[in-house]
Amino acid sequence: MDDDGFGDDELADWLDQAEAAYENPGDPGALDAAIMEGRRVAAATPDDDPDLSLLLGMLSMLLGLRYRLGGEAALLDEAVTAQRRAVALCDDERALPALRHDLANRLVERFASPGGSGDGARADIDEALTIRRELVAADDVVRAANRGALAGTLWKRHEVFQDRRDLDEALALFREAEAGVPDDHPERLGLVGNLASVLSVVWGEDGDPVVLDEAIALRREALDATPRTHPDRIAQLANLAGDLAELAWATGDGRPLREAVDRQHEAMAMVPGRGLRWQVLADDLARYVHRFADDLHRRFRATADRAPLDEAVDAARAALDHLPVDHPERTRLLADLALLLGERHEVAGDPADLELGLEVMAQALAGLADDDPRRPLFLDRQASLLAAEIARTGDRELLDLVVRRQREAVERLAGQPAALSVARYGLAQRLGARYQLTGDLATLDEAIAAARAGLAGLAPDDPGAGQHRNLLGQLLGVRFVATAQAEDLDEATSQLRTAVAAGSPAAAGHETLQYTLAGLLRAA
Repeated sequence: MDDDGFGDDELADWLDQAEAAYENPGDPGALDAAIMEGRRVAAATPDDDPDLSLLLGMLSMLLGLRYRLGGEAALLDEAVTAQRRAVALCDDERALPALRHDLANRLVERFASPGGSGDGARADIDEALTIRRELVAADDVVRAANRGALAGTLWKRHEVFQDRRDLDEALALFREAEAGVPDDHPERLGLVGNLASVLSVVWGEDGDPVVLDEAIALRREALDATPRTHPDRIAQLANLAGDLAELAWATGDGRPLREAVDRQHEAMAMVPGRGLRWQVLADDLARYVHRFADDLHRRFRATADRAPLDEAVDAARAALDHLPVDHPERTRLLADLALLLGERHEVAGDPADLELGLEVMAQALAGLADDDPRRPLFLDRQASLLAAEIARTGDRELLDLVVRRQREAVERLAGQPAALSVARYGLAQRLGARYQLTGDLATLDEAIAAARAGLAGLAPDDPGAGQHRNLLGQLLGVRFVATAQAEDLDEATSQLRTAVAAGSPAAAGHETLQYTLAGLLRAA
């Protein structure tokens, strides 16, 4: 060996230095020093030295860690080169499988890196799969770990190339690997978690509830087997919460969503401080509840069944209990809750729902800047709640406030056609109500103009077009009664006929349209 190479003592010293640097990534200076020393001695050590393969393998691990800390692609390329050379120089059959396993790891990491695209990336993942398949031939407990590694590589390739065969093979291999290790084996928890994750992906593609149930059961198994203070519980709790949220979205059942909220909050509580990881967990919690509330709100609108509305209200309240007052997603959840409470007030007539809806909507608006793009939509929702309050109390001053809010929403929503049509519909309703109180024809004219503009902003086959035509027809009918202008009667009749012909999801609404049309025709 060259004088600059390692003797046995020097090798042991460097391995100690390298191990200490690897286990303490918070000290990049020590890691860089270990890498520099490893490079120097590797370059000075002849290929026939039996220790060189071990040195290169450890150097590759350090380079891979340094890449993950800094993102420099050249370090990852160097790690792959060092590991490939370690494999080529190894003449110890017992050490070779571990070196090849690590080479596959480096190749998969390079494939998944930001620069991992094109033919070179495909070659990396394909080579990694070839290595994994050959390692699976080991006939001992390591075989299960190798199957898991092969499955993980197939899963990674599926994420990029979306070849379903990769996903199916990964699932089969994870099942075999999980079945091939005893309950107390240290690899088991990782295999159980990976199997659950692949099942979640399969659920997302196929929508088979049996698959999702199995994934949730495996998530629970892994969580139950992990000590309550172990840092792995953070990811396990978050993964379980995600699958429970999927179950809630699929079924409309609020129980799994409430558990998802609790599990996500438990994960958040384990994260020290409120850094990026905590923020991601909190954002996911808000997203789970927002989607659930949105889905159930649509279900309620389609069926008029109150049960989904109650579930959505409970879920939104539970999420708000767990989000800090300064969390950016809190305003959206407050607006969701206000909308749901307003809808429930329409169904059940409980003044407490309306009062709470107004309160939380005011909180949502208070949390928005004046130029926030969500402000117009929130103003529109507030106007709807205030209109319900006016109908309950007859407060005329409140009606003027509602009209101002609705006008502001219309002005701010220019350039957003769908939302603008909804806001114009609301403005037409509020102005029509004010006309009924004041008899001011200018107010009625403005209401009709807003209703026309709202209808014009919708496609002819838009589901909301019938509702817009109904409002416009009724407003024109009111003006016909006040002014006896034949043009108003003709247009009102035309709009209402079209709305009646289109039908209505609620029979009562359809009958009301027919009654209004009949009244206009009698008036003519």
